[in-house]
Amino acid sequence: MSKQEELMIFVDHNNLFHNFQKIKRKFDYLKLMNLITQDRKLIQMIRYSGTEYTRNKRRIYKLKRFEAALNKLGIISKTIFIKILANGTRIEKEIDVKLATDMVAFGFKDRYDTAALVSGDGDFRPAIDWIKKLNKNAEVWTFRDSLSRRIKNVVDMENIHFLDDHLKEIERK
Repeated sequence: MSKQEELMIFVDHNNLFHNFQKIKRKFDYLKLMNLITQDRKLIQMIRYSGTEYTRNKRRIYKLKRFEAALNKLGIISKTIFIKILANGTRIEKEIDVKLATDMVAFGFKDRYDTAALVSGDGDFRPAIDWIKKLNKNAEVWTFRDSLSRRIKNVVDMENIHFLDDHLKEIERK
């Protein structure tokens, strides 16, 4: 009997959220998890997100409730405070670095056979290169207009999945 493929899903929440905002729709994390997992063994789904420091108790409460709901589904949230420059520019690079570091570290620890990245951001190319050097599979789940050429050049086309084609399956009603 062959071993069931083990999968970890790494979600760049801000990338995913902004893509759904562009098309004026909302997505469901459970539906997304089920779509990506299919008949594989899900080891872990981790959501990486930036958040602004706030003293707004209502906003903090809503965020904590949202993360608790995800946690009940088995989805871990890793949230990092973003930096806001004096001119209003938001810097979120530390989030991408944490996601990429975790992808590679879990690969070194042999925690998965396949890493599914939910983002088309080209900044993840070095992490995907490492995953492939570790003889792990790399998948990308993103929107067509968000797929970086840098990612497209290192991931086989059969491992690139466009969320545009699955909107009805993952949309939150």
